[in-house]
Amino acid sequence: MRKDEATDFSDAKHLGALTLLELLLVLSILAILTTIVTRTVSGVTDQSRYEATQRTLTHIRAAVLGDSNDRQPDGQRIITGFIADLGRPPQLSLVTNTEGTFIAPSEMWQRPPSMLPYALREATSSNVTAPDEVDPEVYVPCGWRGPYLEFPPGESFLRDGWGTPLANSLPLATNTARLLRPDGTAAGLGDTLGAVVSTGPAPLGSTGDSPYDGILRVDIPATQYTAELAGQVSVRDSAGNLVSPSSSPSYTLLVKVFAPDPEGSGRIAAVTFSQPFKANPMSYVFNGTLTHGPRVLRAYLVAGALGAPGAVTRRSAVTYLLLQAGMNLKDIIVDRP
Repeated sequence: MRKDEATDFSDAKHLGALTLLELLLVLSILAILTTIVTRTVSGVTDQSRYEATQRTLTHIRAAVLGDSNDRQPDGQRIITGFIADLGRPPQLSLVTNTEGTFIAPSEMWQRPPSMLPYALREATSSNVTAPDEVDPEVYVPCGWRGPYLEFPPGESFLRDGWGTPLANSLPLATNTARLLRPDGTAAGLGDTLGAVVSTGPAPLGSTGDSPYDGILRVDIPATQYTAELAGQVSVRDSAGNLVSPSSSPSYTLLVKVFAPDPEGSGRIAAVTFSQPFKANPMSYVFNGTLTHGPRVLRAYLVAGALGAPGAVTRRSAVTYLLLQAGMNLKDIIVDRP
């Protein structure tokens, strides 16, 4: 009987040792699984923040330059955005909130008092920037029709997926700048927005451990919104025949592109090409002085020498153009009294 009890006691100790070993093994497995799950969840979170930042930067680019995927039924691009409406890229101003004072493109979400709201404006004296731009037959769509960027209530600027403001803090330092000039340097008050940068969770100039810790950047290069326009101007009489410059007194040919005021006022400004009327037809060109978007083209033959034009004797039809970035071509006929 005692022998049986001793044997039972020995077996119980043996079973207890196995149970402890199994418990340690289970705890080790749980620790490994916890590490794997934590890293997996962290990776998924980093990816989510990275992708949210990508979407934000894409949205900023579309707000400034227009969405390149917007198309007419015939495939022609529809050009919208801040530059198309106001004739220039956004500029930076001061934004103050509970976190401090920052530099940000606030005119992208709040219309400055000096900037007119969007409208189809007639080129009358009250809507143009210079007296010689008046032409009551010309109508130009221009002005602020934002907000071009929107964000949650209580925010004063956009943030990346890690919660970092996409703005420049003061005092301005290149190594903390999230907004850059077109030349890549830190953007300050009144500068033109050239690029927006997010560094994720890592400080600027450093890299983290995750593949989603790298720098994300969206550029707004001038090549994406600067337009050129060229063509030939033919001057014809009432019968449709070319007018001979040699048999005419001194005349000047003016070609004007009516567009939003590049100062951002929301009014109309005209960019003018002018040449003595010495050939017919005659070529004209605007190199790098225009921006993309809906614009209006018209040519005028005026009496008088270059630099001192007089009354308009003939003019072309009002031509509405959707200027694309890069070269655009359009011929004009001046045949109207």
